Amino acid sequence: MDPAEVRRVVSFEVSAETYALWRDARLALELERGEAVPDDELLRALCLGLLAGALAHRAEPASAAAPRTRSP
Repeated sequence: MDPAEVRRVVSFEVSAETYALWRDARLALELERGEAVPDDELLRALCLGLLAGALAHRAEPASAAAPRTRSP
């Protein structure tokens, strides 16, 4: 069997607030794509978005990431 074809079951126990965010994220992605989005695609999009943000944050120069203060 091709390893790329192996499916995994992932289960989460979340609060009502987190579940509502999950549903909102799914709806946003479905509206963007114009069609229903399977769990696999939703989770992939969420992970890629988070990782892209984390990588972009790491790539910022230290001066851009640090808060700016005014000299007296």
